[in-house]
Amino acid sequence: MDDKRFDIPLDHVITAFDEHLQSHPRTIFSAPFGEGKSHFLNQFKQEKRISKKYTCLTVYPVNYQVAENADIFELIKRDILMQLVYNGMIPSDYEIPESLMAQFFILNEKEDIALYLLNGLTSLPIFRSNNIAQGLKAIMTFKLNIKTKYNEFKEQYCKNDAILGFIDKMDEHFLHENDVITNIIKDCIEKYKEETGKKVVLIFEDMDRIDPAHLFRILNVLSAQVDYSYKHGIPSDSSSVYLNKFGVDNIVVVFDYKNAKHLFAHLYGEDVDFSAYIHKFLSSTPFEFSISDIRKKYIYEYVYEQTKIDKTLIELLLPYDSLLSNKKMREISAAIIDTELAIREKPQYDKLINGAIPLNIALLQLLIILHRLNAFDSAKEYVYSACQQQPLKMFQYLGGYIMQKDNQIPPYSVGLSKTERWINTQMAEYYKPKERKDVQVIDFNDVMQTGISRCVVQEYSYDPYTQMYNFDELVDYLYSFILK
Repeated sequence: MDDKRFDIPLDHVITAFDEHLQSHPRTIFSAPFGEGKSHFLNQFKQEKRISKKYTCLTVYPVNYQVAENADIFELIKRDILMQLVYNGMIPSDYEIPESLMAQFFILNEKEDIALYLLNGLTSLPIFRSNNIAQGLKAIMTFKLNIKTKYNEFKEQYCKNDAILGFIDKMDEHFLHENDVITNIIKDCIEKYKEETGKKVVLIFEDMDRIDPAHLFRILNVLSAQVDYSYKHGIPSDSSSVYLNKFGVDNIVVVFDYKNAKHLFAHLYGEDVDFSAYIHKFLSSTPFEFSISDIRKKYIYEYVYEQTKIDKTLIELLLPYDSLLSNKKMREISAAIIDTELAIREKPQYDKLINGAIPLNIALLQLLIILHRLNAFDSAKEYVYSACQQQPLKMFQYLGGYIMQKDNQIPPYSVGLSKTERWINTQMAEYYKPKERKDVQVIDFNDVMQTGISRCVVQEYSYDPYTQMYNFDELVDYLYSFILK
């Protein structure tokens, strides 16, 4: 397992999402913020069996936060054009269709056309006389001027960099080019699908992070496309044929469905039917992304691979229900990767014979994870609880630190209460041996070359001279080796 990556195996989820796309032309990829939606989609797109079937065009509306609401969809079209270029879906010799070129010419040269038209009309004899021949000549001159201007325009934009020229032009005039640019995108996608036999999926990423008004604006525009089916005699609510925007096979919008429902109610009121609204876009049901069934197992397996510490101790020191279950995957990933890099200095035990032995750092690595998860206050409780439940295993790792900290020569013994509640361990009198009647005595005999100690646990014995160990101080001492 690569210690630089924390990738939960997602083969079964990839298969499930593939099957979902086959029956859902428009869908919502739903999961709570920070749960790993983007990470999954990246893996989905890179999977060989998926990349042979789909080409994914991904746009990020979060980049448009400063844009006016009315401009959002034009910016999206610009990004789709860029995605077409990036994915090699526009040939270098692509020629813009004549009908689209004419539209683009009219939209961009409307002032000159108006001037030609005005000059042509004012030169018509109808304004001066009834000389029909002169009138026809003026009309022909107007037509020739327009044709010449159009040919010049066409020559300029039909070079190999035509699409990039369109993109640059859109930056200046994008509010007026809806039909033209949309048709260019549709034309390129249609030809690409014919040539490759692949499906094209349009993904709107990071929708959780945009202004709610922008989110619903985008959904509105995408939903409006469904109504176009009626122009083709295809009722969208009773047919398996769906006409998606830009002619793509699937549209996927990525956000938390439940959170969007709350936002909708906040913006439009509790009485407005969110279900009716959202199903104008949705072809059926959202895809609920969840890896909870494999998440716990994989987290513990990953930590074990990095620390090689006993798996029972991992579960005790990193309790899933109270510590990990409510954490986002990105938080957990950031906490468990590269733990060794956060160790200030590697501890060692100075033996009288054979010199110093590096101590096992596995417990330090687990404490680093607790620290990164902001669970420092709970660390002492987890350590104490683990010592109570698994004293032999715990003190194999702790023994060397205790002996080093107190400069003791083996054999060395500490006592551990079997009856007191954790809250009492915070009291100073807890550590007075004379007040304890029920303890476990742990004897440390040596520190082995593996960095763990030999220890023996004597169950329920009492020795008034046995040192009751202060676990608050011990955990603080372990934390002294950690970079904060």
